Amino acid sequence: LAPAAAMQLPRGALKFTVADSVRARFSGLPAAGFVGGFAAGSLEAVLITPFECVKVRLQSAVASADRDATRRALLELLREEGAPGLARGLEATIWRNGIWNAVYFGAQAPLHQALGQDASPFLVGCAAGAGGSLLSTPVDVAKSRLQEGRGRPAWLLLAVVQIGKKEGPLALYRGLAPKLLRLGLGGGLLLWTYDLTLATLSAPPPLGPPLPPGRVPSGT
Repeated sequence: LAPAAAMQLPRGALKFTVADSVRARFSGLPAAGFVGGFAAGSLEAVLITPFECVKVRLQSAVASADRDATRRALLELLREEGAPGLARGLEATIWRNGIWNAVYFGAQAPLHQALGQDASPFLVGCAAGAGGSLLSTPVDVAKSRLQEGRGRPAWLLLAVVQIGKKEGPLALYRGLAPKLLRLGLGGGLLLWTYDLTLATLSAPPPLGPPLPPGRVPSGT
């Protein structure tokens, strides 16, 4: 839990930096926010896919809760598939993170217009994060299946079709409720923290402590 929580700050900073930069570059496009969000999510996916592979291996197996479990999962993955195994599911991770971030960043401006410019950033972020979760959950389910191990299709579309045929379309939305809570509330907290940090850094510096009564400022 602690390492995962510690990763949220740099991940959030990276996403907002990339999304804002790309959005400014394509500011003339109506969908500039979606383009910026997809770019941010794609870059994030490239960086986190190796960690996601190991995490999914740990979650899908009956792993012991000792400190060596992660190391053993990593060594097993490398022994079975080599270094390319760390990129298993990269395509699906790009689409999952790209879709979520595209909706998250692209929906903020329309939400502000609908709710008013004074709307709480936490509320806007929650709504945007929940919308991203609704669209990205089928991809997330397929991504986890791809990264679980051998004997599964290598590409996202094949995995989605296979799950839909064997288990029904609703299987693509397994885990939607907890994901809505996690990424909905997380999206609200992320946007609120970003706005608060930006406002704090943009505030003018204090003028200094007040002078004692009767004291005349020097230089006057």
